[in-house]
Parts: sequence; C-alpha cells; structure tokens
Amino acid sequence: MDVFSNRNRRIVASLAAMLLGGVCTNPQSAAPKTYTLNRVTATGLKHFSSEQIASASGLRKGQQVDMPAVDAAADRLFKSGAIAKIGYSFQVAGTSLNVEFQITEASHFLPCTYDNFVWFKDAELAAAIQREIPLFDGSLPIGGDMVNQVPVAIEHLLTDHKITGKVIADFTGTLGGKATGYSIRVLDLSIPVKEVDIAGGPVATEALAMAEEPILKQNYSRAIAKGAAESGLTEIYQNEGYLQAKFSDPQVTMNDPQGADASQGVAVKFSVTPGPLYNWNGVSWTGIQVLGDSELVRLLGFKSGDIARRDIFQKGLAAIRAGYGKVGYLDVQISPIPEFDEPNHRVHYQMQVNEGPQYLMGEFTVTGVSEPLATKLKQAWKLRTGQVFDASYFRENWQKDMSEVMRTGPPGRGQFIMNQTINRQAHVVDIELQFR
Repeated sequence: MDVFSNRNRRIVASLAAMLLGGVCTNPQSAAPKTYTLNRVTATGLKHFSSEQIASASGLRKGQQVDMPAVDAAADRLFKSGAIAKIGYSFQVAGTSLNVEFQITEASHFLPCTYDNFVWFKDAELAAAIQREIPLFDGSLPIGGDMVNQVPVAIEHLLTDHKITGKVIADFTGTLGGKATGYSIRVLDLSIPVKEVDIAGGPVATEALAMAEEPILKQNYSRAIAKGAAESGLTEIYQNEGYLQAKFSDPQVTMNDPQGADASQGVAVKFSVTPGPLYNWNGVSWTGIQVLGDSELVRLLGFKSGDIARRDIFQKGLAAIRAGYGKVGYLDVQISPIPEFDEPNHRVHYQMQVNEGPQYLMGEFTVTGVSEPLATKLKQAWKLRTGQVFDASYFRENWQKDMSEVMRTGPPGRGQFIMNQTINRQAHVVDIELQFR
C-alpha cells in the first residue's frame, strides 16, 4: 500500500490512499496500527543528504511506528527551518513500513562563526553540534528551531568540559543592511586578552600599538580581533605604502597550560603578508569641470616616485573636497580606483569625480544677542545672499571678523554654535549664529 501526505506551511492533507492493484477508501481498517520501520529515504535534496534527513526526522530503522509518529517526524523536519515544504509517501508490506520524504529545502542559509570559544577549534564545535543536529553543516536557515538548538548543543559541550555559560546565536551584518551570517558566542565569561602578536611584517611593533588597543584589555572576541586586523592594522601597513597587506584570522592561545581556565587570559596572534611597497605612479581624472587637473594634483600632494602612503592619500582627498567646498560644491563625490603595476611595485589611480551642484549663500541670522549686536554681526558676515557659498569662510575668516565685533558686545556672550542648513533642492545654505 502506498500513501502520500503533503505538508506545506504546517498544513497537512491526506491526498489519497493507493492500494497495489486497487483503491482502498479506508486503508487503516485493513492494516495494523503500528509497523516495523524498514527504510527512510528523501528526494528533492540539494543542500542535505538523504541520511541527514532520515537522522533529523527521528525515525530509526527497526523501531515500531504508527502514522502519527511519521506525521510528527515530518513536522519536526519542517519546524527546523531548513525545510520549506515537505510531504511523504509510504509503502506497507505486512507489518513493514518504508517512508519517503519529498523535500523542498529552504532557499536561504547563513554561515556561522564561533566568536569566543577559546577552548575548542571550530571543527570540534561543528562536530559537537552535528551529533545533536544532523542537518547542521556550518550554516543555519533564517528562522526555525535549528537556530535555537545550536546554542543548546554547544552548552552541552561546555558542560561536558565543566564550563558554565549561556550561548546565543545572533545575526551579523552591516548596520541597516541585510543579515550576512550568525555569530555564536558564550556570554558572561572572563576571557581577557593579555597579548597581541603580529608575525611576518616589516612595520615596528610601536607603530601597531594603537591599532591593537581595541583587542587588548577586554574579553576576547573573534569579530573584534578580525575587525581590528581588517581596519586598523591593515591601515597602518597601508600608511607605510604596503597597500595590499593581508592579515590572517586571529589565532588564540590560552594562558592556562591546561587549556581550561579562560580567566587567566589569552594571547592573540596574527600573521601578516605585507606584499610589496608601492610607489606613486600618477592619477587620471574623469568627470571634472570645475577644478583643473593641475590644481587637483597639487591638492592631492603626490609626486611621481613618492611612497603611496594611504594616510597622505586620504589627506589629499580631504584637501580636494575642501577645494570644491570653497567654490560651493558641497556634494562632490570622489571614487578612487587603484591600478597596481605588480612587477614595478607602482600604483596609478583612476579618480572618478561627481562634482554635484553648486550652492549659494542663503540667509544669515543671529539669535541670542541684542538687536544692535546682531546687526553688527550680520554686517561683518562677508558672504552675502546669492553669492557662491564658501565652506571654508567660517573656519578661515569669520571668527576673526566676529571677534572684532564681539569686543563691543556685552560680556558673557562668547559661547555660540553655528547651525548650517543645506537646502539640496534650492541649492542654498542658510546659516544661524546662535549665542547661549
């Protein structure tokens, strides 16, 4: 006898009961209520194996099962989150039962990282999880029971090693963006970082000390350590001209020789591949109309053959933006694209510039002082309504002009804030000088 049952979004429907050689309208009346399970298989699989599905279902060859038990197994698979749709068919031969699950797997799985389990290697953690959760292979579905089962499985491993801690699995990703993975970590344990070691690079330890600070003197986190390598440590190498420096993932060693007491602290080690030291080989511009090529090169501050230092390059970009700001272009966007000449260790930049609109001076208002003093301050403000807005005026000229006026004003009125309102539709900038 073959029977098919379909489950989609937790709706179960018995579609038909087919008897070999004929149709049985009430198959249960002609068959025993329990069976000896002979085989469990699955079809439609891409991510998982048939053996994983069989194991995760909870059904075991040789056990006595009834149809509610098969239904419960299908429900267990569906609730895991790894299965989007599930149905099953079964064959009965006397008291023997074969079950075949028809599977549509979930479409989205996110990779897992283990953030602060300094006692175990990743492979040990994965193996411990798989012993309890057969469908786990290093990634998890967006929702479902598996997301909650994985922390419990790791807590069992911790308990086996006499470590007490609560484990959680959180989404990771960029701020305001989509989730890109799961971070699994243990809470409320002291795992202080006592030492950071960087092997294989030419940059002095003293130069790296500031970038190591976010890792040191706090509890170990792989995410924080890796982030420090990808940003601060990498930038220090790039500041020296090693523009393609690469850092390894952090390697952790416990200070406790027995590898048990994390509160004694850990040492974190990175290996760096610095790559070549790059020299400057010029720049090409696209999209420029307001400022000329020679002016932009001057502001950028490099000569051919200079070491292509990242920090100098960033200062040059800031100077270019300031140059555009002096002539009212406040929204300029600059996209630098490096072109590496590997054999000669040189770098040339393609600079894609979107200058945006030019802004004019709008209204200048003064609040918090007497009307006569406000009038004097307005007269001292040199940018008149309708003129091209100069973003450098306040920093370079206005405070000197204002201080001369304020010498005639009442005492105690020296504290002020400058409120700048940019109207991106009208392309004007309104300024409010507010005294407190």
